[in-house]
Amino acid sequence: MDALRQQAENFAGREVVFDPRLTVPDCIGGYAFAWSGPRSSALAASCPPTGWRIILPLQAAALTIRRGQTVRVEAAGQGFRVGADVIAEGRSDSNGNITVRNSRSGRSFSAVAGPDGQMILPGSADQP
Repeated sequence: MDALRQQAENFAGREVVFDPRLTVPDCIGGYAFAWSGPRSSALAASCPPTGWRIILPLQAAALTIRRGQTVRVEAAGQGFRVGADVIAEGRSDSNGNITVRNSRSGRSFSAVAGPDGQMILPGSADQP
């Protein structure tokens, strides 16, 4: 399992989530990897000589937003979704909270960055 974990993390560039009860057969010649799932949220690992295959979820990458970066923020509710491009006024904290400024109105407000890069307003129906 250690060889599969190391090869998978080298391929993905981030941590792979493993169930500790998982038993992984050795693969002579090495495992093959391909992206699987929406927004590359998982890897398909296989052993070509044997046909063995498994889907490995990836650990969510921490999203860092920097001051001056333009990002899209959305608000959603029952039957609607609106969005605007805004400018980050600082760095996101460990919870993804960040102050942003609407470039059209000049108003500042708080938003939350999700691990997939989506920015939403606190209290929005889509907030994690």
